[in-house]
Amino acid sequence: MEVPTLFHSNPYRPGAGQIPAFFAGRKAALDAARQAIAQTLHGSPSQSVMFYGLHGAGKTVLLRKLQDDASAFGALPLPIEINRTASLAALLVPALKGLLIHLSFRESAKNKIDSALGALRSFVDSIRTKCPDVEVSLDVPNTPGVADSGNFVLDLTQLLCRIGELARDARTAVIIFADEVQFLSKEDLSALLSALHQAGQRSLPVIMIGAGLPSVIACAVQAKAYAERLFRFVEIRALDRESALESLENPAIAQGVAYDAAAASFIIDAARGYPFFIQTWGHFAWRVFAGSSESIITPAVAKKAALLAVASLDAGFFRLRMERPTPKEKEFLIHMALIERPSIRTADIAKSMNCRSTALSSIIARLIKKGVIHSPQYGELAFSVPMLDDYLRRISR
Repeated sequence: MEVPTLFHSNPYRPGAGQIPAFFAGRKAALDAARQAIAQTLHGSPSQSVMFYGLHGAGKTVLLRKLQDDASAFGALPLPIEINRTASLAALLVPALKGLLIHLSFRESAKNKIDSALGALRSFVDSIRTKCPDVEVSLDVPNTPGVADSGNFVLDLTQLLCRIGELARDARTAVIIFADEVQFLSKEDLSALLSALHQAGQRSLPVIMIGAGLPSVIACAVQAKAYAERLFRFVEIRALDRESALESLENPAIAQGVAYDAAAASFIIDAARGYPFFIQTWGHFAWRVFAGSSESIITPAVAKKAALLAVASLDAGFFRLRMERPTPKEKEFLIHMALIERPSIRTADIAKSMNCRSTALSSIIARLIKKGVIHSPQYGELAFSVPMLDDYLRRISR
């Protein structure tokens, strides 16, 4: 049996980090990062850029799009995806090795490439004990006196500066793209910021375009007080209504399918303007439409799609985010969700749980570290995952 064309031509992409068929509403954020990349390429010191926002706001997609832009501009993207278990060195070293091998084919870099590879080898040797998860082979001799002191901060700084010098001579720039920055340990984040700071002071073409949850601002400032000057922090919020409608409707229009205005409005309201959820609702709206006799995507189609979207998110996206919290932490989150306000006072949660606010400090710290909640201001908490509170209310009934 042949699959109908509309099923296999679904234009929506709800996968993690997948660039949507129509990219809407992020011009200001893209321009901020593109300007930083262009300035760095042309020898002008620039602030690094840090995107921050909730899960599903499209931060990872921005990084992916900007990596392509950086390559097109002539810069060298260095992507790393940070996680809770790997050390910064384990993520950086293989990426730096690949970057240096790429640079070795440039005539202008050939005189210094051995020295840079030797510095990387020195760095790896110096951190073997501290970072046993570093796995890379380098068939080159060490560069004596560079990145070999055994002091992680100093060695990382010397390594990035040596690579920055090589990039400058090759008339290019190194752009580190780092996702989920809030998961770096304080020590690793401090070392990375110190290295970027020193490279900037020497006008070397090395910057970072990072992304993280709202807690990343506090993480960065706690790691280094000058982080607020090192980075331009750019908040990535839900899309404005016009951009949200464009991101929903335009992929369908490109395939000759229109939305009823009420159906489109229903989906945007349900997805609350967040790109990931718009793609999810659009994906299921297309599936329902493809199996119907409708000529356009109607409110009835949108409502059927909503049931499928919520069931899919509950089974995957939301459930997976509740696997890391402990039973006590889950109890806390349910009490938090039942208060039903965008920003919730710690005192109100304590009252609901019949305990003192101070007794909740360790739970709150762990949940922030796990990326489930954040503190928009002192004494208040909010979910870092849009609609997680709705999910918690559903499963607690």
